[in-house]
Formats: sequence, C-alpha cells, structure tokens
Amino acid sequence: MTFGGMKKKNVGEIVRAPFGDDDGRVSYYPRYIQLEHSSFCNAQCIMCNHFYLENRGAKHLPKEVTKILDPVFPYVEMIMLNGDGEPFLHPLLRDFTRQYQKYGIIVSSNTNLGLPDLDPGSFKGCFDSLVLSCDGASKETFEMIRRGLSFERFCANARRLRAELPEIDLSLDTVLMKENVLEAADIVRLAAELGAAGVRFNMLGVNPEIGNGADALWDCMDLAAREMRKARKAGCETGVRTSFPAFIPETFDADRAAAQEETVRGMDFPELIEQRRVQASGAVRCDLSQNRLHREFGDSDYRPEETSESRWCSWGLERCYIDLSGNVSTCCFNVHHYMGNLLEAGSFDAVWNGERYAAFRKNMRKGVLPAWCGQCSWRADNASSMAVGKQIPVTKKSAE
Repeated sequence: MTFGGMKKKNVGEIVRAPFGDDDGRVSYYPRYIQLEHSSFCNAQCIMCNHFYLENRGAKHLPKEVTKILDPVFPYVEMIMLNGDGEPFLHPLLRDFTRQYQKYGIIVSSNTNLGLPDLDPGSFKGCFDSLVLSCDGASKETFEMIRRGLSFERFCANARRLRAELPEIDLSLDTVLMKENVLEAADIVRLAAELGAAGVRFNMLGVNPEIGNGADALWDCMDLAAREMRKARKAGCETGVRTSFPAFIPETFDADRAAAQEETVRGMDFPELIEQRRVQASGAVRCDLSQNRLHREFGDSDYRPEETSESRWCSWGLERCYIDLSGNVSTCCFNVHHYMGNLLEAGSFDAVWNGERYAAFRKNMRKGVLPAWCGQCSWRADNASSMAVGKQIPVTKKSAE
C-alpha cells in the first residue's frame, strides 16, 4: 500500500471510531504531530519564557525520538516542527525534514527568521509551508517585542525566502497585545509586501512568571475590535487572508475605543518590560528543561464539562504534541502534563494506547475534559468545526 493509501485508511479509522473501543484504545495513529525540535532560541520575546530563562537548560531533539516515531510516519499527514525554541537552530534540521518528506508528510514550522546566515536555498524540498513570527510592522515595535532580533534582517530573510523558494506557502503569525494592536493593519500590509499569503492573529497567553497581564487586550476589546476591522479591510485590499481570535467581537463602541487607544499610547512599554524582566529573572529558579511537560497526566486533571459532538476536541483525538525529551502530550496548549515518554516506553503505541490516553478518550466520550481545555483559544476559535477527519489546511505541492 502507498503512503497515501495508508494515510487515507488511517483517516477512515479515525472517523469510524474516534474514541476507540470501549476501553479507549484505538486502531489509528495521529494525523498531525507537533514535534518540538529545539528549545534553543536566538530571541528573548517579551511574552516567552526565553525572556527570563534565556537558553538555560536548552537542548535539541535527539535522533532517538524520531527513530521511535519512524513506524508511525507512514500514517501521519502533517508535522509541525516548532515548540519552545527556534527550529532552524537545530544542526540536523535538513536531515529530519527530508526524513519526514520521504513519507509524503506535509512539513511546516514556525520560525522567527532571525538567523544572520540563513540560506533559504539549502532548505529546498524540506518544507511545504512556513509560518513567520511577526509581532510588529515597525522596527521600534518589532524589536521591542522580539528582543534580540532585527526587523531589517527579518524582512530581508523573508524576501529572500520568497524569491528562492516560491513553492512554499508563507504566512505570518502575530501575538496581539497592547504593544502592537495599533499596527495590526500594517502587519497585514507588510505580509503582502513580503509575499506572505496570510496573517493569523492570536491572543496573548499571559505568563504569570513574567506578570504581563496588563499587556493583554481583555480590557481594551473595543480598541481590539476596531483594529481588527482595519486589519480585515487591509486583507481585502491586499489579497492577504486574515484570521482573528474568536474572543474579539466584530462590533465596537467608537468612543470607548478612542479612550482605550489613549490609555495604550500613554503606557511606557520599555520601562514596564524591563521591570518584568528583572523581576522574573530574579524570581524563577528553573531552566527550560523543567518549565514544560514535567507532570504525568492524572485523574485529578479532569473536570466535568457540558459538551456535544460539535465540542469534541479534534486536536486531542487525532493530533498530539511531542517535546524534544520524548514526552507525549494532548496538545501544545497543555504545557505541563504528559501522557507518557517515548524513550521510557520504547514505542509510540505504548503511549498512544496506554492507560492515560485510553482514559482521556473515554472521558472525552462522556464530555469530561481536562481543566485547561476551558481556557483554550484553539477550541474557542474552532468551536463550530471540531469534527475529526477534516482536510488538513496545507497541501503538498508535489505528488507523492
């Protein structure tokens, strides 16, 4: 059977029995894997744990993890390479991506495009799409948020990437916060200038260690709605597709939006950011290896929740997140709890059909989900389209 046939059969099994048998064990593999490749990063973005931990405890994905996953790859349709760092810093990135491409897998990654010696041409045949992290349309805003990076280098690398690898689907990814909300429409225009096909705007995930709750837009929803309307209009004018957080309303009060803009413009962001960096750096004693996926998933992590078929989490059923230590988790939103470890279990099946995953599927069948699902922006943004077996949004540019 061809890899395409194996993937099609796998989807059929997911659609037939997404929760598996009565015991919660399944006869399918994930269609989509988010596989962390490096926790090293060349930036210290103000909303990220690298802001205060820098690269303490950072490491790269070892070959042992992908070796264990090799029997699963024929069934996988898409792999995203990003996690807690910059994937392009991994010295074996080309080898890994070509391994995945061998199985007809769609390969995509987020990247900050901040490497000074980036050679886009050397990645020909490695990626089907790339998502460029961009949190500002001006040098001042971009470099204030994405500390350690150069706006000019980002733009130059993006243009070179577009010119040398025209077959790759490019898009921008923006974390919305008070520091950049007034540049949302300009970010869309920048995407058009750089040859990116789309921009996805995301809500800021507040980091309690940083104490950046004041940067979130929850108290500026009229301003956010006004600026998203401008960004949507810019997308229509430039042909750039746009997507926005479901939490942001489509209507707004103009007077409240103007008052909120005045408040935002009066904030001394550089001073606030430096205060937070000093405070977090002095208070946090862990390193990157201790900061994510460090607790085993347990019964106490569930909570009863009213749900229906349309509220299933397809991410949890047909996808998974794997960090560079081999810890397997339900998703990237669940940053602390893991289902099992590939290096300890010795195989993917031992984790995927282990007791924790089986209990997870049985609970979801009953409408009982983990506590963190209630705060998940992905579930909110996809509330009406949670059915399993749907088309992967990125397609292969070439035949298998």
